[in-house]
Amino acid sequence: MCFSPKGKEDFERQQKELLEKENIIKQSQIQLGQEQINQFMKLEQEVIKPVENDITQWIGSSPSHSSSTRVSPRDRQLLGFYSTQCEQHFSTLLSAVDAFFAGVRAGQPPRIFVAHSKFVILSAHKLVFIGDTLSRQASAPEVANRVMNSSNVLCDLLKTVVAATKTAALNYPNTGAIQEMVDRVTDLSHHAQQFKEQLLQMATL
Repeated sequence: MCFSPKGKEDFERQQKELLEKENIIKQSQIQLGQEQINQFMKLEQEVIKPVENDITQWIGSSPSHSSSTRVSPRDRQLLGFYSTQCEQHFSTLLSAVDAFFAGVRAGQPPRIFVAHSKFVILSAHKLVFIGDTLSRQASAPEVANRVMNSSNVLCDLLKTVVAATKTAALNYPNTGAIQEMVDRVTDLSHHAQQFKEQLLQMATL
């Protein structure tokens, strides 16, 4: 897994450290237009929204009276709780991916596309954390394993994005390296959508 099971506090500290590392908005030597600054600030505000883990405050829809016994009421509640958050954080991921692609199309230099990729990575980290947490809390092995497997794939794709971004930055303006980075981000966003849909589907079983 991408994370040790130490919990939400460690995860949020890790996110904050990555967000602050080489914060492009705070580096005055990087000349950014106001529109770009606003875009970075908006993404930052979206990305810092936490993953909630207090299910006692959550009011979901009434569970359907399904004849299926594969998912217990408790697991269905967990799936509903985390799939709702997954939907929200996936929306943030899409915003980050769109901004990343726009920057690449505009031929922006590494300092800019690396900053955009950081928002993609932070957003995807939240989905992996949701999968990790859910797989440990689910009581049914079938539910836990399906979520864990999908989360592990997402984690592996996340690592390929990190590696491809580093390679693209080091070899800039090599078009092959940039295309590889774009392809890896595309793969990540596609699997993130599948992950989100899988949680929603399992919550309604």
